[in-house]
Amino acid sequence: MGVFSPSRSRSISRVKAFFLARAAPDPRSSKLLASIERLPPDVFQEIARRIPLLRDILNLSLTSHSMRALLISRLYRNVDLKTSKQCKVVLSMLSKHPDMARHVTKLIVHPNNIEWTATDVSLNESGVVDLLVRAIRYMPSLHTFFWDGVEMPDDYLWLVLRNSCPLLKNIGTSVGTQRLDPASNLYDFTDLTSFSFIIKKQSLALVSDLDTLPDIEKIPKRFWEMIIERCPHLERLAIGGAAPSPRLFDIRHITHGRWPHLRCLTLGDLSLQPRKRRRVSWIKEPTFTDFLLAHPSLHKLNLQYAGGDNFPTALILPPMALPHLEAFTGTLKYVATLPNPSLIKSLSLTSLFYSTSSISYLCSILESLTSLSSLSIWFDLSFNAKIDHDHGSLLRDLLSSCPQLSHLDLTCYTYPSFDVKELSQAIKDTGSAHLQSFILTKMHSPEDGKMLNTATHIIHDNPHLRNFTLRYSQDSWRSTKGIRPRQVGEFEVGLDEVGNPSTLAVYEWGVSSLSTRYTRRYTHKLGERPLFSSVRSLSSRYSLRSQNSSITKGSE
Repeated sequence: MGVFSPSRSRSISRVKAFFLARAAPDPRSSKLLASIERLPPDVFQEIARRIPLLRDILNLSLTSHSMRALLISRLYRNVDLKTSKQCKVVLSMLSKHPDMARHVTKLIVHPNNIEWTATDVSLNESGVVDLLVRAIRYMPSLHTFFWDGVEMPDDYLWLVLRNSCPLLKNIGTSVGTQRLDPASNLYDFTDLTSFSFIIKKQSLALVSDLDTLPDIEKIPKRFWEMIIERCPHLERLAIGGAAPSPRLFDIRHITHGRWPHLRCLTLGDLSLQPRKRRRVSWIKEPTFTDFLLAHPSLHKLNLQYAGGDNFPTALILPPMALPHLEAFTGTLKYVATLPNPSLIKSLSLTSLFYSTSSISYLCSILESLTSLSSLSIWFDLSFNAKIDHDHGSLLRDLLSSCPQLSHLDLTCYTYPSFDVKELSQAIKDTGSAHLQSFILTKMHSPEDGKMLNTATHIIHDNPHLRNFTLRYSQDSWRSTKGIRPRQVGEFEVGLDEVGNPSTLAVYEWGVSSLSTRYTRRYTHKLGERPLFSSVRSLSSRYSLRSQNSSITKGSE
């Protein structure tokens, strides 16, 4: 969701009004539209580039066939298929319409996405690969592809991608339970700028309940040859997944890599050093510290270490190390040893906070991050026990520690769940005027009121907010990834002529008491009572919203 300034919001409204002004009885309207369509195509591309929401571009394209032809490249530039149904419908459509497929530059597919797929429903992923193969042949401009299935895709997909998409430089895949194929076509790419190799959790079973750690597995030699020897211009590298991981890969070879342009590194729950009883070697291998010192270009570092002796327990770096690091993801103990904490603007904490005493230590660390503008954190003070806590005080302490915060991503599994209004009051009490957006994920409670009522209360307390998301989960989960939502509400604030909140653009998704899904999109005028009779319900069919949500705004 975009953030609107008053001037930007008014300019977009004027552009839409200009193009959509079609007085049916007046024949001059069709002449006006025809004359507008004779403007240079670059003008329309620039207009589309400045419109933050894809649905607004879609509305503009629907004014005429000529307008659609001018804007179709923007509509299908980035395609992100979040559900199994979207995978089937959209890929089938693209395979039958090469004129649309040729505009796709970024394609992400999520078959059997556990966040949006019922546990008793499974999609044949080989069928999705077949659809992909047919569609990809018509995507010569594709530069980014990511597969996020339960297992890796059928291997011939990588061969088709390499042969059909000469511009492909960014690829990624999920890894399930199947053994890695040393002869896979995946390892035949050259000169990639981004590669992701993400270990997938197949269910919500708590991997942390395993009695022993998984056996350490080796990644095929051809993988390292591709990444280290044939991809010297690598800018982004991700290996592993959120901790705790169902598979543990040995990635010690990564310390031999030297990528002068590496900006973003993500390492999941992996083995980066041999277990203590096996640390006997006559050959001095480069350490992870050596690796980090050799990559001063890093801007983002993501370490999802879960514990144990397979990974360095601290970052032991000199003060001059990582001079450009602005975003960090990891445990609090890593944050405490960062060489330049005052440079950090974005922080995502992967460790679960489960006691009030740990919150006090957290706040003391956050106070040292004087440039922090974005924070992601999750806690469960009950740890599956039914205990009451003063969440208001906790939230006020947290916000007071980050006075420059502009975005907060908060996940809370404490049971019983707290009232969202406590967060709203905490934001108000701490005078967090810089805060423009937040995402709150919490356990669903029967006492939760209607999301719209909650949202209007939040804006009444905090008129400086520009957008926020409320997510109520069905169950607790030992990770911030893979959460199965019960109800989601996305809210974007519209401003009046003097910059005061006047409307809420709302998108709601949820599961009813009868286990049927519903979606709603509407605009609510602040100060009025909710009128749900005017809400367009899209729950029982594959809707325009469903299709359009799979095609995201292009990045510049």
